[in-house]
Amino acid sequence: MLTSKVKESLNQKQISKLKFNTQKDCGLIIINRVIILLLSTWMVWPYFNNKIGIIPIFVIIVLWVITTDYRWLFEKWTPDLLLICVWFITFIPYVLTRNFTYGVIDPEYILTCFFLFVFGIFVNHYYMFYKKDFVTLGRIAFISLFMYLVGSIQTYLGLQKFPYASRTLATANHSLQYSYLGMGIGGFGFVYSLVFVTILSLYLLKKNIPRLGNMYKSLYILFIICLLLTIIKASYATALIFTFVGIILVFTIKGLRSLIIGVFLALIFILAIPKESIAEFLVNVAYLFKDNDIVYVKFMDLAETFLGESADSQTANRGHLYLTSLITFIQNPLFGIYGPFGNQDNGQIGGHSGWLDLLAMYGIFGSLPLFLAIILNFRKQLLFYSGHPYYVFLIIAQILFICFGFLNPVTYVYQIGFALFVVAPALPFLPYAFGRNFVNNK
Repeated sequence: MLTSKVKESLNQKQISKLKFNTQKDCGLIIINRVIILLLSTWMVWPYFNNKIGIIPIFVIIVLWVITTDYRWLFEKWTPDLLLICVWFITFIPYVLTRNFTYGVIDPEYILTCFFLFVFGIFVNHYYMFYKKDFVTLGRIAFISLFMYLVGSIQTYLGLQKFPYASRTLATANHSLQYSYLGMGIGGFGFVYSLVFVTILSLYLLKKNIPRLGNMYKSLYILFIICLLLTIIKASYATALIFTFVGIILVFTIKGLRSLIIGVFLALIFILAIPKESIAEFLVNVAYLFKDNDIVYVKFMDLAETFLGESADSQTANRGHLYLTSLITFIQNPLFGIYGPFGNQDNGQIGGHSGWLDLLAMYGIFGSLPLFLAIILNFRKQLLFYSGHPYYVFLIIAQILFICFGFLNPVTYVYQIGFALFVVAPALPFLPYAFGRNFVNNK
């Protein structure tokens, strides 16, 4: 299952360092596990998320911290954790000058979402690198996948009645927003989380996992089909493209070298092939979704953009918004337009690119710590799985996530952060979900 490197890390010295030895401490372990599974459910399941709300979940997060082995809060942190703290510190000047904002979104809500977006990095560090509690990681993976399934079924059934509901939820303050959420329909964050989870979940099908029998694999296939049907039904063209690109990559790429070569050849192919041929391909794809008006129009619009027939197409307008944020960042590189020396009249924000918008708003000062933290966290995960078959799946999802951040908002979509920072690295431990050992020392 795991590489020898991982197994060797589980030695008696580390086991002897465990804080929990008494019966009272064992009770804290159980409470801590229940809390993290509750948090995972809230992060993943749209219906539960809507019913509980955000304020109670912060109380639960505090309880989670209290029931952890508190020594992890004072021992040496890895650079990604430190950089996350630095990132939040950089917002102090913006708050003091009353310039902390994110477009028209409430500043307090944005700060809350920023915290929830990166919270998974701390959760992953605690269980995977500090405690090496692989059983709990397996249970997090199990409950998360189960709730993705429940959420997918609710979303699919809801979209049968209201086909535009998921896309409607992507718009702020819509009159039907609470009605759709009350039905358990997942919005932007849930659907795009499914994209990454679907790609990563193929690992358990493609690789021979001894602890997963044929019956479980059959159920797992049904699980992936449910996720795919929900992604298609949600009518996000970008989600469809990322999903199928990811599936193609995980079934064709064998290692890091082949991934680099494959990306290089794909770029050459795209640059060399005539635009008319690309447009024709996109038209054919559009006809595959002719019963889905939104997806059909999106692909036809993309085809027209390649042909240069529509300067006012949705794709062309989206490109203009990306360029707007990029230009604003170039004009205000250090602190952005919201910084102490910035001017909100000195540029505009496109509002559709997570990374470019962040740079335009807060400059290098308020963006670089987050970018470095994400890169170092991804590197930490990849080093953990170095030489393991899951390595390829993980790096593909990470690359797609970085690309996604250029095309869509991401930093306040905490569901995607949880999927990449918690579910993704925990997925290979799914077979250990029903183990009893606090630390897996096999």
